[in-house]
Amino acid sequence: MYSIRTQSRVPYTRYESFIRGPIPIGWLVDVSKLGATVLEISLSLWYLQSKKGGPFKASLNELADIFGRSEQTARRAISSLQRGGYISVLKRVGEKSQFSIRTENYQIDE
Repeated sequence: MYSIRTQSRVPYTRYESFIRGPIPIGWLVDVSKLGATVLEISLSLWYLQSKKGGPFKASLNELADIFGRSEQTARRAISSLQRGGYISVLKRVGEKSQFSIRTENYQIDE
């Protein structure tokens, strides 16, 4: 296992974190067309949703830190994902933003 921030070897533990699915591959393919950084932030969203359940509350720093990105980069990526209709964001003054990943346009085969 590698740390994304440092690209150095990190010892594997049985408490390793994983993204739980299902994640529609069509959703990932479409988001990847928005750029690599947007894809990274979208994977951060999926990861936090798998940990917290969805819809979930998170700060931009939480999203950015997973892949070692800045808060400004996360803000731009979230904006791109919202414009594309891939996520919904509910913002309230003084609270963390609430994120919902929108997959209703994608078929999930089981």
